[in-house]
Amino acid sequence: MKRVFTADNIALAWHVNNILQSNSIKAEVRNDSLHSAQGGIPVTECNPEVWIFNEADEQLAAQLIEEQQNSNQTIQKPDWNCAKCGEQNFAQFEICWNCQTAHSETD
Repeated sequence: MKRVFTADNIALAWHVNNILQSNSIKAEVRNDSLHSAQGGIPVTECNPEVWIFNEADEQLAAQLIEEQQNSNQTIQKPDWNCAKCGEQNFAQFEICWNCQTAHSETD
């Protein structure tokens, strides 16, 4: 067995575990219930970990984990000004909050 990932939270550990298993890599999450023991043992010992059973899968597991981590990095879109009313809108808005004109109509 080989540890391939240490997560900051339980959900991320299980997500990585599911990615590995969906790619036919037998894996398990460990320490997913130790968060309540923090304070009694070092914090770094309480973090959830993903372990693989077959060390021959380590390279593929590392590649899949890296792809998952890179996919979480979002590309920042710039804020935009509505062509109809001139109002500045934050990038996440697809419709002008002031006049309800769609962003694609203002390009």
